[in-house]
Amino acid sequence: MIVFGCGQNNISNGFGSTAGILGLGKGTHTLVWQTAYKFNHIFCYCIPPTFSTNGYLLFGLGAQKICQPEMFMPLDSAPCPAPDYMRGYPEAPELPPLLDTCYDLEDCEYVELPRIVINFKRANVTLDPSGVIWRESNSQVCLAFSGNTDQKDDQIIIGSTQQSKLDILYDVKSKRVGFGRGSCGI
Repeated sequence: MIVFGCGQNNISNGFGSTAGILGLGKGTHTLVWQTAYKFNHIFCYCIPPTFSTNGYLLFGLGAQKICQPEMFMPLDSAPCPAPDYMRGYPEAPELPPLLDTCYDLEDCEYVELPRIVINFKRANVTLDPSGVIWRESNSQVCLAFSGNTDQKDDQIIIGSTQQSKLDILYDVKSKRVGFGRGSCGI
């Protein structure tokens, strides 16, 4: 049995129908741990960029046939935080509770989004432009990144916005995770 929908100490994220946390760490309550033996230590998923397109979550050897990662990295790597690349645009109020780097793009005819690459030890993952910003309105467009304010916790969360349009393959048996251009939401 795989447990979906369980959480502890959850709070609303303030982003409408976007909800939930998918545990991808090493703990016993994570999807990684719960699927390890039942599905040959392998699963793959692709989060679509919009609600009108489909994503997928695949388990077992069939996941390797669908997901064809372009690169792999060890499972224990951690990304570096991205700096602020949009200094030339007018600032807007933050979007509580998480997004504090926002811009007013109401009067901008053309906006050049930063190219964001998450650097792991052995893999560099370039985010799709849809994974870089959260648009509340034209006058409040925020970088879709947030720091971890819990001083006791060094966990890094890579959210569904950043993961949109990526195939992500967990090969737990080989102790690696792979990234490639996802076929969902295209």
